[in-house]
Amino acid sequence: MAKVFSVQSIEFKPGVTDQDVEKWAAELNSLPPLEWEWYVAKGDKGSAKGKYAVVLVMDSEVRDRYFGSPSGKPGSVQIPAYALEW
Repeated sequence: MAKVFSVQSIEFKPGVTDQDVEKWAAELNSLPPLEWEWYVAKGDKGSAKGKYAVVLVMDSEVRDRYFGSPSGKPGSVQIPAYALEW
């Protein structure tokens, strides 16, 4: 089964500090487990310096079930609400 990596750039509201982001990332890791892993990354140089991204890692079958397939077939499983709050 192939692994799928998805990198999603994220922007926070003005006034959100690095400490706020670290707290939020720790809260993500304390949520009930899903069928994928997620990581919060912060750029440290170039055009990405100071910007954040979420990296999702999952099997291709999991991606297809939750997010739909590359062929356009929609996902068949709803993502839990707590996973969408971020």
